[in-house]
Amino acid sequence: MKIYLSENIRKCRKQKNMTQEQFSEAMGVSVGAVSKWESGQMNPEIGMIVKIADYFGLSVDYLLGYTFKSQSLTDTVAMIKSFNAKKDYITAKESIPKALLKYPNDFDIVYHSGITLSNLGWERNDTDAINQAKKLLEHACTLIEQNKDPDISLGSIKTRIAIILSSERKFTEAIDLLMKYNVNGVNNARIGNCYVAMNKYDQALTVLSENYLDNLVNIYMCVAGMCSCFSSMNRYSEAVEMVMWLKHTLKALEYEDKPSYLVKMGMMLDTMLAMLYYAMKDKETARIALWEVAEKARLFDSNPDFSCDNIRFYSGKEHTFYDDIGQSAFESVENMLRMNDDEKDRDGLIVIWKEILDEK
Repeated sequence: MKIYLSENIRKCRKQKNMTQEQFSEAMGVSVGAVSKWESGQMNPEIGMIVKIADYFGLSVDYLLGYTFKSQSLTDTVAMIKSFNAKKDYITAKESIPKALLKYPNDFDIVYHSGITLSNLGWERNDTDAINQAKKLLEHACTLIEQNKDPDISLGSIKTRIAIILSSERKFTEAIDLLMKYNVNGVNNARIGNCYVAMNKYDQALTVLSENYLDNLVNIYMCVAGMCSCFSSMNRYSEAVEMVMWLKHTLKALEYEDKPSYLVKMGMMLDTMLAMLYYAMKDKETARIALWEVAEKARLFDSNPDFSCDNIRFYSGKEHTFYDDIGQSAFESVENMLRMNDDEKDRDGLIVIWKEILDEK
């Protein structure tokens, strides 16, 4: 087991922009002692190691630079996670304080304790648990360098703190924090609902509409990707059901007398259906789907609309849709058909498509 104490003391000191003289004063030792610690000529006494770890807000294990976590620590983290998964909040309230006493500056312990206590607080209306959760999550932010989980970030922790603030009806503080970490509008739904709680409906609708629009696009992309997976795995019926679900959903958001970009999205879904039916050897249904595609393509290209003006329920700012499939609807269809990985299916669908265009 290799220990990196000297390297970590030097690294932590420099991260705080401290000289050896300043650090020696903070620790109550000579500059020479600090110099020997950092060069590896001498190790601090055990009590001093604990003091240094506390000063930098680290666990002793982390300061020593162990390349593995002790089994006890690993088991404790797993135990705290299990409390949350099983909603075993009674045991959690008994065990978490003991874990924090033993590992007060370990990121995983502090973070997962905060998550578990926040859930406990919301479900049991336990104000003390919520307050403790907020403090733990704020402490976890100071320990973020220890984090190894790619699904956890400073932004995700701050968002959790903002959710706690909103549950305490501290909506202005919550909005400020959510906006600070609102990368690509990820917190728009939460920000919008804070405005709703504050009776600021115009602001709420603007933000929530942006989220509504983003989710429509994301759902479309998700369905397209999942259908490709299902098709590659010969799970055609699931792919068809998913496309049909989204097709009906988008149709419900259209105004009958006001064509919108949703017409083009629906046309691309019909193209997916044609490709799926053809792969299922149902050429007649594939032809019917492509016939509908041609109707929608003609409708859209006759008066192309890339705005959000004619999408039901949208009440946000002016927005323009962009896609990389094709400038016109007809161009988009041909490009989608040519993307088919199966050469025979691709050529067969293109033949049917050209026949339909000639008929029309």
